[in-house]
Amino acid sequence: MKKIVGLLLVALMATGLFAKTWTNNVGVGFAVPINGFKLDSSDVQLFDDKQIAYDVQGMYLGYHENGFTVRGSLNLGIGTVKDLWFDIVEKNFVYGIGVDLKENIGVGYSFIRSRKFVLALTAGIGLQETIYPREEKVGSVTTTTTYTSFLFSLGGDLTSIVRFSDKFGMFFNLNAGFAPFAKLYGEEKTETSSTTTTVDKDYDLKSTYTITPSVGFVWTF
Repeated sequence: MKKIVGLLLVALMATGLFAKTWTNNVGVGFAVPINGFKLDSSDVQLFDDKQIAYDVQGMYLGYHENGFTVRGSLNLGIGTVKDLWFDIVEKNFVYGIGVDLKENIGVGYSFIRSRKFVLALTAGIGLQETIYPREEKVGSVTTTTTYTSFLFSLGGDLTSIVRFSDKFGMFFNLNAGFAPFAKLYGEEKTETSSTTTTVDKDYDLKSTYTITPSVGFVWTF
């Protein structure tokens, strides 16, 4: 009997919690992920220690009236890194330009939850993958190189929402953290009229930090 009463009390408490107000904020905007790293290898010429992307970001921030907050974002855009390849014809290093994909999710607390302004701090994890393809032809030899960087990061987000009305406004966000796991994978395929050779390599990225400022419009419901 005591167990039944206890279960009923827990159920009532849970019902009371979730019956309270939950506010959803969905946004879309522009983000600039910046990653700093050191390449742990002596056989690759990679002189720039920054990887920068220019992304469109979809963002969700939901908070309970007690302040508990959930935040998630998804970025898709163009990633760049300087001096990733050596151009044999031009005899200099060139930019790598590719496709960037980044996801973040975290939980935390909204310190300010007024009708006009919201300020939230969340902590969580992030994943970012950027693919840099390149094709180079010299005579009858075609070299196709693809580098893929992969970062798993731990960090936090500081998010503010300024509302113009009950439903619409703008969000401003700063994500910062470090990547305990970061890799650069390379695949180089060389084709001639008679042969095809493929070389796979992977490199550790050290001292990796990640910073992503973003801004956009938000809808509240």
